[in-house]
Amino acid sequence: MNLNKKLNAIIIVLVIACIVAGVIVVKKVLVDDVEKEVAVQEEVKPTITPVPTPTPKVMLPDLVPYYEKNQDTIGWLKIDGTPIDYPVMFTEGDNEFYLYRSFDKADNKEGTLYIDANSQISTPNTNIIIYGHNMKNDTMFGSLSEYANKSYYDAHPTITFNTLYEQGTYEILGAFYAKVLKKSDTTSFRYYKYFGAETEEEYNTFVNYVKSVREYDTGVETKYGDRFITLSTCSYHVENGRFAVVARLKEDASQTQGNEAEPVS
Repeated sequence: MNLNKKLNAIIIVLVIACIVAGVIVVKKVLVDDVEKEVAVQEEVKPTITPVPTPTPKVMLPDLVPYYEKNQDTIGWLKIDGTPIDYPVMFTEGDNEFYLYRSFDKADNKEGTLYIDANSQISTPNTNIIIYGHNMKNDTMFGSLSEYANKSYYDAHPTITFNTLYEQGTYEILGAFYAKVLKKSDTTSFRYYKYFGAETEEEYNTFVNYVKSVREYDTGVETKYGDRFITLSTCSYHVENGRFAVVARLKEDASQTQGNEAEPVS
């Protein structure tokens, strides 16, 4: 009996030991599986690249007071040594709002300089057209036709046009006489309809037109991708006559700077 009891006790101990060992083994296997799964998940976990916060636009300080008075203000045009030194307006959807209105929107025969509604400032076109009246007292674009004379160009070869957020110095490519064409004329180039080139061919058509009609060669070189402004006013050399000055943006002239201000809506 004593021997049987001892054997039974030994068997029970062995069984318990086997059970404990089995539990330990199973637990270790489960732990290893969990650790492997976590490792796999960490390996395949996508890397999240933080999205940089865009730098807010900063308005040029000289234009802040004008924008605060009239939010149609889009920039400033100045030609050193000439009477041209004015704010420039933009009204989307109404191309002639400032044709006979002053800066404060009052009726005024002189009007205010304004950008063609088909031009874009936020995503600039390759040609921004600015209109102004040819006033006899030399206000607005009354002095623009002086550029028909090479000596006048020699004295004033560059134009400053600053938008709300960007400064720009432009070199004059050409000054020329033209006219508003009839709808039946489908072959002649209309400079006043050119707001930008989608192809190099369209760009070349514009530049070649300016070079072919300009009063004199300014020596300014151009290349595809250049940005331009065109100043346009009435001229009385023919019916529906126009006088225009086209200038290209200097490559090292464009920059943004200023103080914090409300963004353009």
